[in-house]
Amino acid sequence: MAQIHNLEIDAGSTFQTQVLYTDADDVAINLTGYSARMHIRETVNNSTSPMESKYPRTITVTFEAEDGKNPMPPENVELREIPVRRYTKVTSCILPEQTFIEAVLLKPKGWAETLTPESFAEVATGLKEANARFFDYCARSLKTAEEIGVKPKV
Repeated sequence: MAQIHNLEIDAGSTFQTQVLYTDADDVAINLTGYSARMHIRETVNNSTSPMESKYPRTITVTFEAEDGKNPMPPENVELREIPVRRYTKVTSCILPEQTFIEAVLLKPKGWAETLTPESFAEVATGLKEANARFFDYCARSLKTAEEIGVKPKV
């Protein structure tokens, strides 16, 4: 029988639980040879699981005209998760956001500054969503540095 259980689990933490399946008389039922399936969602009414990422995702960005010139034509960019091998390099350019966007999308310096405000916001928000694990890594790194008394380079 399907049941809903609301759990609060801190992001990045390890979660462990045991489930006892019983009959109407509260007698344990032997589940040897059976399998189970679980869905994890932010809220019970959410239709998608956080495990089902909508990234990589391609969006079309637009550019502003510069000094009366025609703007560059729209461009498709892929919002994707940063590979772990690039974490250290990307960590060094989180701020300003323009630098972060260019580092993740492998664009030349100044590229992000030519985006329209709408495209800039969509790219920045999408990259933040797609890289939640990277930002968790950054938070853990800062916490560890604080705990051991090391001042992080900003």
